[in-house]
Amino acid sequence: MNDSGEFARGGARRSDRHRAKRPSAQITRIRPASTSGETPRQAAQRRREASKIVDPVVKRRRRRRTLAVVGFVVAVVVLAGAGAAYAWYQTLNTNLHQVTGQFAGMSAGVATAPAPGKPFYMLIMGVDTRPTDFTTARSDTLIVAYVDAARKRITTMSIPRDTKVVIAGRGTAKINEAMQLGGPKLVLRTVRSFTGLPISHWAYIDFGGFKDIVDAVGGIDINVPYTIDDIEASNNHPSAALIKKGPRHLDGQHALTFVRARHQFADQDFTRMKDQQLFMKALGKKILSANVLSLPALANSASKNVHTDLSISQIIGLALNFRGMNDKMFQSVTMPGTPQYVGGVSYVVADEAGLAEITAKMERGELFTAVASSVTATVTKAVTTGAAAPRPSTITVTVRNGAGVSGIAKSVANALTKKGFVVKDTGNMGQFVFDKSMVVFSSSADAAKANVVSNALNISTVEPSKGLYTFSGEVLVVIGKDFDPAKFGITTSKRN
Repeated sequence: MNDSGEFARGGARRSDRHRAKRPSAQITRIRPASTSGETPRQAAQRRREASKIVDPVVKRRRRRRTLAVVGFVVAVVVLAGAGAAYAWYQTLNTNLHQVTGQFAGMSAGVATAPAPGKPFYMLIMGVDTRPTDFTTARSDTLIVAYVDAARKRITTMSIPRDTKVVIAGRGTAKINEAMQLGGPKLVLRTVRSFTGLPISHWAYIDFGGFKDIVDAVGGIDINVPYTIDDIEASNNHPSAALIKKGPRHLDGQHALTFVRARHQFADQDFTRMKDQQLFMKALGKKILSANVLSLPALANSASKNVHTDLSISQIIGLALNFRGMNDKMFQSVTMPGTPQYVGGVSYVVADEAGLAEITAKMERGELFTAVASSVTATVTKAVTTGAAAPRPSTITVTVRNGAGVSGIAKSVANALTKKGFVVKDTGNMGQFVFDKSMVVFSSSADAAKANVVSNALNISTVEPSKGLYTFSGEVLVVIGKDFDPAKFGITTSKRN
């Protein structure tokens, strides 16, 4: 620095130049190293913590308001569901219990209903028409059912439609005429008078609409015993007229053909009744094991095609009681009787003693396949006079194993075939409890044929079926424990 101070001025000027390059001394914004703002997670946590600090009075008010809203919503849902259920119940009740027209007064004169849980008799009418015009109706099916819920047993007895009866106001006639003359009320009155049974309940089933019931349960699996080809039974539906022999899944239309077919059978109604019994058992099993989700559709369909005096609560109670029922507890028989011409008219004349024995077995809860028939004494082999014995080639036979000897039915069938007989079927009886072998015939016209079979096998017991046995052909052979296969060159295995 000189004395004149030039250095000082020069220094001041350099300092000014340096200060010009520095940032302004005025601070407009701070950029700290870390922010003081909240993250979204921290904000959510702070709100949760703050919500816990609520005045107790306010909290109670909120809870009451919430419960009130929820309660209202639940009440609306429940009431709506209850209303829908009640409306559905009323619809089912109206459909099932029509009391106008031909159904009015149906229960008049019917035996007093038994106490809840007690067995009862019920008449089932299967009619091929809608319940509007009974003058052209045909009662294709008449079944008396004995229902024993306590023992989980049901026995049904089919009554042939040509059965000779006395109809009030008409006199002697075939039982199927009652429907045309007086509708279901006269049918019920006639069956009660004819059988003498205390029938306390009834059900009317529209056969033309029962196919809807079958479709509602998803169809029925059944082992068809023979090929059926009946266009009339199918209500002229060509696609449903043919049902081939063997395991089949039947929809409603094919099921209708199966239970109505009769024109191709020599005995017509008798074979049809056997088929109906077979189908009823399969249908009952399917309904009792039906999925819960399918029950509303089934109930709707059934209520449109079934009319009955049973209340809905009774129906539900029976369904619950019979769930899990053993198949063998569902028995089906045909009313014992023989075809006869009376006054030039073809009837089925009932065997009163056989009918009484069947109903006695029903009420005792006996299984027909496990108890040998005691309807009548053993029939003495008839010796035909002035007539040649039937040829084996004209006799159709079914062979059943009642002894539990493995392969015996097939072996006897082969022996009969070699002798010229026509074997229709082989298999087992329901239980292996038959001590004695026997030959059973369907009708009195087949007694001579049964004698020929008994002679061929050296079986001394020959008796009529009386509706206690279901089989194909004219003669049934039941192999009992007394049968000696060695006499016929038959080799057997050990007993089951």
